[in-house]
Amino acid sequence: MAIKLYKKNYWDFGPTLASEKLSQIDGVNVSRETLRGWLISEGLLAKRRKLRPHRKWRERKHCYGQMVQMDGLEHDWFEGRGQEANFMGYIDDATGTVFGRFYSYKGTIPAMDSFNRYIAKYGIPASIYFDGQRFRNFL
Repeated sequence: MAIKLYKKNYWDFGPTLASEKLSQIDGVNVSRETLRGWLISEGLLAKRRKLRPHRKWRERKHCYGQMVQMDGLEHDWFEGRGQEANFMGYIDDATGTVFGRFYSYKGTIPAMDSFNRYIAKYGIPASIYFDGQRFRNFL
């Protein structure tokens, strides 16, 4: 009976929400794991996704300037009081020193301008990490 109701009323629900609705609305009490098993055996639900391997913990760099992490993020930083902005942020991996600047858009010019300003204030880092890439030997 639970499978019939699921197919009719809850076909786009996951097992947890479907079991709650079956209980609240239809008076059919079935645990989410039991429902999950039934749905998998009926071919209505795929088996659980494989867990992704955990990323390895990386030890922080030992000295200031060895590596700087950089990223840009477009967001409504001013909560509707101004237009959306792109924040270009930098953090030194060893010390956690933070540097950032807002720009009106995300692109090459803001990235290069902010990097130039970072260098003017803190000096040239030995390496920079952004978008999953690490670039070394700036000196």
